Amino acid sequence: MDNTATLLRLRTLFDEKNTELFGGKLPSVALKIDPARTRFGSFHSRPMPTIAISAHHLALNPFNRVAGLAVRTSVEETLVHEMVHLELWLSRKYCGHGAPFKERMASLGYINTRLGGGQMPKGTVVYKCPKCQQQWRRFRRWSRGRRCARCQVAVQLVEHHNAAILQQVAP
Repeated sequence: MDNTATLLRLRTLFDEKNTELFGGKLPSVALKIDPARTRFGSFHSRPMPTIAISAHHLALNPFNRVAGLAVRTSVEETLVHEMVHLELWLSRKYCGHGAPFKERMASLGYINTRLGGGQMPKGTVVYKCPKCQQQWRRFRRWSRGRRCARCQVAVQLVEHHNAAILQQVAP
């Protein structure tokens, strides 16, 4: 699905949830698709209020509605989560994940959905300490060698989405 169609669907979902859950009191904000890999969505108040949903989240967790069924999707939960941040920001309350945020989410019936119910990709590069076996997942290779903070032993690249890279660094 292209970005224009996805943004149109996000706008429609925003308008539906604004009417259904917030009584239509939230202003229309900029919606964008974010290239972030480690978060589902975000709310930014400056320079103008913007809600961003991760492209990876959208790809892994489609928000197709099943006809006639009220199925809550992970993308919908993420959008409502960000809309609560917007509502708290407009009311000049603390808009982090504190008590006002949790109370408002619970009043809307979205309990314990801070991180959404969807899946996010894990890092495609894995490093491992040969001594203590601790692992680090990343999306890109480290540009230089690293040492384990516990053992002070050089960590090893053990998994990479491109097998040719592993063969180059194999002992």
